[in-house]
Amino acid sequence: MKKGSKHSEEAKLKISQSMQQKWNSKNPNKSNAVSVEKRLDENKLKVLASIVSRASLAQYLGKQFGGARDLYKVLGYKSVISFNDYLAKYTRGGIAKRIVDAPSSATWRRPPIVYENNSKNPDTPFEKDWVALNKRLRVLHYFERVDRISGIGRFGILMIGIGGNRGRDLSKKLEGKLDDPNQITHLSVFSEGSVRIKELVDDRSDPDFGKPLLYEITLSPESYASVDYMNVTVHASRVIHVAEDLMEDEVYGTPRLQAVFNLLDDLDKTVPGSAEMFWQGAYRGLHVDVNPEFQLGELDNDSLAELDEEIEEYIHGIRRVIRTQGVDVKPIRSQIADPSGVFDAIITLISGTTKIPKRILFGSERGELASEQDEVNWNSRIKERQEQFAEPVILRPFVNKMIDLGVISPPDGVYDVHWPSLFEMDETRQAQAVWTWARAAEKLADAVSVGIITKEQAFEILNVPGLMGFSTIKEVDSKIDSGDNENEEEED
Repeated sequence: MKKGSKHSEEAKLKISQSMQQKWNSKNPNKSNAVSVEKRLDENKLKVLASIVSRASLAQYLGKQFGGARDLYKVLGYKSVISFNDYLAKYTRGGIAKRIVDAPSSATWRRPPIVYENNSKNPDTPFEKDWVALNKRLRVLHYFERVDRISGIGRFGILMIGIGGNRGRDLSKKLEGKLDDPNQITHLSVFSEGSVRIKELVDDRSDPDFGKPLLYEITLSPESYASVDYMNVTVHASRVIHVAEDLMEDEVYGTPRLQAVFNLLDDLDKTVPGSAEMFWQGAYRGLHVDVNPEFQLGELDNDSLAELDEEIEEYIHGIRRVIRTQGVDVKPIRSQIADPSGVFDAIITLISGTTKIPKRILFGSERGELASEQDEVNWNSRIKERQEQFAEPVILRPFVNKMIDLGVISPPDGVYDVHWPSLFEMDETRQAQAVWTWARAAEKLADAVSVGIITKEQAFEILNVPGLMGFSTIKEVDSKIDSGDNENEEEED
């Protein structure tokens, strides 16, 4: 066999693999550490590659005619938007705050009812513990806050504060039962701007693979003035991670202002621009026409100073008369354009993109018949958001964690969540609804009498069990029978 041949290379590879296997068998911890480190390096490279890939897309935004025209550059749009950009819009952008706040405030406006599904007891230990915890820590208040703050950036977190020794090292996993339910001392919310995901779960066999394992939270000096450190590492078991409108992973959602950021920039140009246009147009300026036969040099310094003072007083509204000699003062004509058409077009696009009706967006939906359909559509969307986002992402993970920690007694079977109706009716609508229900009951009674439908079917159509506070027809019949028996006993 010649040196350097194909066979000799294969033999060397087999010998190398055999030696590596022997070394791994003698040093299992080191070999595992190397493999873990290798996986971590691979994950880092993948994350970096993803970041670079997404960042590279920014250079294609707004490009037309093969890159010859750059709309983003011409219109002043940002290709890459940071969290601070979103936060600035939210805090000072006017309508931007409404876009972020509206879904959250509507979702939690009517508090959900958490109850034990299989129990006939109206006050089970599970339900009592939940009510007590919510009252003590204002849990639903923090649910709304973390919902809102997560919409500014890509995610937000709700941190569970633990008292005693188990709350000292926040980087340790929180597991097992707490000695006392009151060890849950407080709740805190943090936005993406205050949180850095320090480490992800990289074990592919772990159900939480790809999710955060450790967070690094920057504490605000205004809120934590007595704390002698600024950055703390927190284990994911002490946190509820909240992200909406997820794309490729379970970590980063979509900021609520992302799709309308350019439109908000357009709005910033339109509203302040029209205000400035009105200001400049309202004070049109003065045109001073000097008589060619008059020489300004004939005025001494005192006269020129007096003339300047009079003009300044006229400009600032102190004086409405200017004494002139040898000059003709005329106002400069100006034309003020109406910005309402441009403003309405931008707001319409924002409304369509965010799926927030314009009347809801401006908070003028109540008391206007024309907005009834908008209210129905908006409430339907919020109902969907409650069931598909607020409950599975925020409420249930928190309740489950409280059960695991022994803060809330476990339910006998399963628990359920009821979201009250979002529809609010004034007296006129209530009267119309009662009249319609009564007419339907009358017609269904005729159908039952001739055998077209059964009494049970009529009750289901009219939602009689729900109106009477029952869940089944049998409960209604039982109540009616018991009432009949009581009446018979009274007659006897």
